Amino acid sequence: MTTGLGANAPDSHKTKPRSHGKHRATRPAPRGFPWGRLAVGVTALALVLAGAITARAVSRSAPEAPRGTSAALAADEVSLQSAIPSVPDFPEIGKPLEWHDRPVPEVALATDAAPAAAEAPPPITAKRAVVMDATTGTVLWAANAHEPAAVASTIKILTALTVRRFAGEAEVVTVTDAAVGVGEREIYLAPGEQWSVQDLLAAMLVGSANDAAAALAHHVGGSDGGFGTLATWVAADLGARGTHVVNPHGLDQDGQVSTAYDLAVLARAALTDPLLAQLVATPEIPFPWPGHEGPRVATNKNKLLRGFPGGMGVKTGGTAKAGNCLVGAAERQGQRFIAVALSSQDPTADNMAMLEWAFRNHRTVELLDAGDEVDGSGRRVSAPLVATVPVGSEGSVEVEVDDDAAHAVLDDRRLASAWLM
Repeated sequence: MTTGLGANAPDSHKTKPRSHGKHRATRPAPRGFPWGRLAVGVTALALVLAGAITARAVSRSAPEAPRGTSAALAADEVSLQSAIPSVPDFPEIGKPLEWHDRPVPEVALATDAAPAAAEAPPPITAKRAVVMDATTGTVLWAANAHEPAAVASTIKILTALTVRRFAGEAEVVTVTDAAVGVGEREIYLAPGEQWSVQDLLAAMLVGSANDAAAALAHHVGGSDGGFGTLATWVAADLGARGTHVVNPHGLDQDGQVSTAYDLAVLARAALTDPLLAQLVATPEIPFPWPGHEGPRVATNKNKLLRGFPGGMGVKTGGTAKAGNCLVGAAERQGQRFIAVALSSQDPTADNMAMLEWAFRNHRTVELLDAGDEVDGSGRRVSAPLVATVPVGSEGSVEVEVDDDAAHAVLDDRRLASAWLM
């Protein structure tokens, strides 16, 4: 099946976020899984489940801090870091898989919010929310950002990222009986139909088609459960360690949880993939429908794509358990921000308010480019040194250098780091 996207769709966004900003000088995590397959079995799965359960218990017992404060974000993150094990080994799901070696965005875990902006964050109705600079990964404001909850179809961001790890976009998927009739929004797949991975991704991300998500999951992981194991691992590998997946579409099911922070991390990763970035910004796309007069049309319900300046995605969602959800993003003059609103009375209004606040009050500044010499000794930074700062303080950021890295510093506070080579 062929759509207007083409097999090698170009990136529709000229400015791509760099994910090199660091909050502290620790060695970055590996960028991808090495070639080959590791058989792990029950131990790796037990680690993931035990970590998630322990993390929830720790986060419940942690002292409560005011919504959106640096102390709240730091305490929550420290609790998670102390409770969650390192990224588990790659799980064996009983099916041979070819590893498609794509660059994995380096996503630093936030331990603190950005320096305070002059303007207070806007009032919103979402129970869980976060605003993030997509270039640096810096959290600008948060409320209950690490609280695990159902997140409805926004989990399809992770489904897409997982599929991109394990399947080529031109691969042909034969629709199985199990993928048909999942319920809620669909693209009306029929058993035996053959679709490309790219077209199924388009149906899932543009039209939020649950049957497309199931077809992709069964192609990659063999079943919902097998795919959930893979997706949970991919989330942890990207830094989204409060996420546990049991189905690819986000319909309410026990054990399926993520967080506002994790969804921002996953959206940040998705926006670095040219194909996924194009799809989440597409308002509508038709697909042939054999035996019918007209095409079946996938329509994007994200209102940020219709009139909001710079709107570029990412994913809507809503179920009885999750409430109304929206992972949004916008880019203006080279600055890109992500906003997440979960269980909201009006997720579009919440996203617009958070994004406008971010654009008014923050600037992304690049202090050093990759390869720049730092101190006259011949040492150079291995990646750009980029930091997020309040409007008006751009000229006050200094660069400090130690034995291992160059650091962006504002008012004696380290904002970002780049390793030396």
